[in-house]
Amino acid sequence: MDQKPKDIEISIVEINEIESSIKPLPKPIEEISFNKNLKFGIQAKFHIQQEEELFSYYTRIIYLLEEQENPILEFESQIVFKILNLTSVVKNEGEQISVNNNVLEALTSVCIGTTRGLMAASTAGKPISKFPLPILNPKDFLARINNDKK
Repeated sequence: MDQKPKDIEISIVEINEIESSIKPLPKPIEEISFNKNLKFGIQAKFHIQQEEELFSYYTRIIYLLEEQENPILEFESQIVFKILNLTSVVKNEGEQISVNNNVLEALTSVCIGTTRGLMAASTAGKPISKFPLPILNPKDFLARINNDKK
């Protein structure tokens, strides 16, 4: 007998700015460009509270200028989602957590966009605000994460 898949519902419970560190630009803004000398890194991590059906998604952004040792921007956000029937999309496999790809892609899309908005608010009026987080494809981002784990 086929078991009917459980319906899931996702809602945002909290949006938090965890860290925001912005250093002065070490060179004129006209000499800085994402395609030239400004690089960014993005990391994601998760925390799951299965009993409460909460999925916390942390997104960390770092901006580095070539020839600089320390980041000129570090930003971390946390978005807490309530996922009805969480156990149907998230599996604990020992030390590893497996999340349904479609759900993870949707959460990643929300988190990247929300983090971009939080960063824009945090950097408003500062020179670094001229360099908003670029548009990212959540599928490509998740594929990079999976490749890095191998």
